Amino acid sequence: MKRKVALFLHHPRCSIQCGNGIIEALSDEYTFKIFTKHEVEKDFFDDVDLVAFPGGEGDSESYKYLFNSNGTKIYDFLNNGGEYRDWETDRKSTRLNSSHRL
Repeated sequence: MKRKVALFLHHPRCSIQCGNGIIEALSDEYTFKIFTKHEVEKDFFDDVDLVAFPGGEGDSESYKYLFNSNGTKIYDFLNNGGEYRDWETDRKSTRLNSSHRL
């Protein structure tokens, strides 16, 4: 059974192109559900194995407003053993440059 990724998108901060690269590179092993800065359902992360944030444009200070609606749910997911991945893809390929587990 494939693991499930909750993929955050908010172009250009977490770019659609990078998100598409992640999906293309990992779709053989993972299924995906997309979320944005808008509030998700209470149980959105219940069937998720990891949360992924694609690379894009911007610095860490510009991200605070993106998580006003879902920050607590993401924190709870991670606090309960969920994984976090911060991926940046090479613009010319889908090679993954970095990943982290919290």
